Amino acid sequence: MIPPQNGSYVFHWQSFGNGSLIMAKDTKTASTDAAKKKKEAKEPAASAPAPTPSPAATPAPEAAAPAAAATATAESSSVKKKRRPGVPPRRGKKLRSLLKNQQARIDKEGNLPLKRAVALLKTCRRAKFDETVEVHISLGIDPTQSDQLVRGSVALPHGIGKSVRVLVFCQGDNVAKAKDAGADFAGGEDLIKKIQQENWLEFDVALATQDMMGMVSRLGKVLGPRGLMPTPKAGTVIP
Repeated sequence: MIPPQNGSYVFHWQSFGNGSLIMAKDTKTASTDAAKKKKEAKEPAASAPAPTPSPAATPAPEAAAPAAAATATAESSSVKKKRRPGVPPRRGKKLRSLLKNQQARIDKEGNLPLKRAVALLKTCRRAKFDETVEVHISLGIDPTQSDQLVRGSVALPHGIGKSVRVLVFCQGDNVAKAKDAGADFAGGEDLIKKIQQENWLEFDVALATQDMMGMVSRLGKVLGPRGLMPTPKAGTVIP
């Protein structure tokens, strides 16, 4: 038995009459031959030309270009319209110029007394409707402390330009006094029945004397949701 130059032995036993014969084979050489056969079998498949796609499957460049342009335009417009929350839009050129001129006038005048400040404020209007004016006052208090809170209401001497219809629930001599004071409607039980039966609510403010609160309390379901119910806390219950 002659061993192969490289590799290992594979033994096959075969019987020949009285004896046996041992045959050896180089397994490395056999595996190399099998690898070559597999490689030769793959090469024809690799060398075959790849199938060309049909003309209908490939999009025309002319059709793809407008689609790409439309997508780019949509993305750019979405970027332009997207704004950060809490950031107001940019002011126009005219508005920026007007605010700049008004700020220059105010800085030139400096600190003014109340009457001159109001007169200057009226000259700075730019809209045709009645604009809103905010007043900011530094009180030097600590709002986190409950004993330092400041709240309340102020009755303007000349009103706000809106006619207010006032109703007064009263009886006896107080009816004439309420009419003389400028009340539009004054009365007692007759007005209460009119509101209950006819659902009459043609007034903006309701006042009541203390002796009438017992009867006026029956109107709580009607006047309460509308904010017209007289209450001592709101100051609409008069002595």
